Amino acid sequence: MKREIVITEKLNEDSISYGLKIRENGKTKCFSGLTERKDRIEQLKRNLENSDISAVHINDIIRDFVTEDACDRLLLNSLL
Repeated sequence: MKREIVITEKLNEDSISYGLKIRENGKTKCFSGLTERKDRIEQLKRNLENSDISAVHINDIIRDFVTEDACDRLLLNSLL
């Protein structure tokens, strides 16, 4: 079955956060608030659409995405 990925948006007080809704094999997983950068979520979506990526690795890939974003913010603020 083909993987279907949709970018979701959530309006916060003064910004928009983006997430993903992933549907595959009759199951749907939602990941909200992954980033405030649309270009980053679009790149993540393209990466996950790759048919070589197994469904069992999606959580790990998203965890790495969030961790990388958090590390970038820590570095930006001289906290690492």
